[in-house]
Amino acid sequence: MCVRRIASYVKLVFPLLFTLISQSISFSQTTVLSRGELLPQMDALASSADTPSNRAQYISALMTLAGGNTIHSTFRTPLSKRLAIDEERVRNRRQEPVSETSISMAFNRMALLVQSPVHVDAETVHQLRESLSSQAPRLITVKSQSSSCNPGEAIFLLYVLAANNGSITRKQADISVNQLPSLHSSVSTEDSTKRITFLISHFATEHSQVELLRKVEEVLSLLHL
Repeated sequence: MCVRRIASYVKLVFPLLFTLISQSISFSQTTVLSRGELLPQMDALASSADTPSNRAQYISALMTLAGGNTIHSTFRTPLSKRLAIDEERVRNRRQEPVSETSISMAFNRMALLVQSPVHVDAETVHQLRESLSSQAPRLITVKSQSSSCNPGEAIFLLYVLAANNGSITRKQADISVNQLPSLHSSVSTEDSTKRITFLISHFATEHSQVELLRKVEEVLSLLHL
């Protein structure tokens, strides 16, 4: 693959992977998900994702949440299909699910890349799953998979962790539908510049696209997706 093609690939793929935690994306910009109804909507989509058409809708919603609609269809479509295949394989026990440890490692790798001190462990991921499971029992599979997740669930959890700057304490863990974090438009304040969302956005503008591709692959390898 030539350098020019790699650069083009990164320019389109990197936003999908990292707009999960980019402050340029907000719920008001999504096409199918509203902030207050995010959990029940995603739970309903996850519950019906056992058929190809419904699974495509579920993945589409996750892509919207991740800012994937900003990516050219040439790359968005293969990525959607890739995630849908992973989701189908995990659900049918033909592929290993994503472990809570893998999610924490992926999040920590992103934090390390942008020189953020934020750090989570598998227990933090598990605590978050427990706190959300009563509101979204079909999206959050902790009752049936105590220490691992479906691929779509893993992406959703990374998003929530990032939006909370990795801080999911027992006091904060009872996240209601109306309290789900929004990734607000970037405003450079002293507090915001310390958040992992801001640091990742800054990292993306300060590094070459070939370097970003290498870092993206590091994160993907930890999720085994």
